[in-house]
Amino acid sequence: MEELTILAVERTLAEIAFASDRLDEGVLADLVAADAVWSSRLVDRDTGATAIGLGDIVCGLGALSRCFPDGLRRLLTNTVVWGADGELVSATSYLTALTGLGSGGRIAVTGWYEDRFGEQGSRWVLERRQVVIDSYEPDLALCGDALYA
Repeated sequence: MEELTILAVERTLAEIAFASDRLDEGVLADLVAADAVWSSRLVDRDTGATAIGLGDIVCGLGALSRCFPDGLRRLLTNTVVWGADGELVSATSYLTALTGLGSGGRIAVTGWYEDRFGEQGSRWVLERRQVVIDSYEPDLALCGDALYA
């Protein structure tokens, strides 16, 4: 896979994390395909939710922000861009979401993303995201299927 493609996908992932933390639908519209599928699964409950399209994805992210006690989260990711199949690129990102930043901070969620990107014009956009949450704060369990990372 070409180094420039890897860098472009990594940049898109960083911009998605930044825009998701701020629920910036305008920025997300440039980074996420209009018909993207974003699904989540809680490992210990084997439950989850799926959002299809940018509007549903932003709604899910908004529900998530209300789950955090202070309404804020900061997402930290470590990404491995690992494959290309024609015009699609796959990546895995290990995630840690922090909350309570005004009071010292704590880890709220850990897990990983399995992402697929497609080329749209001169940019790589997210077409599919599978979020797997393997640990989370007990208070966040009350959010149930709204738990997107």
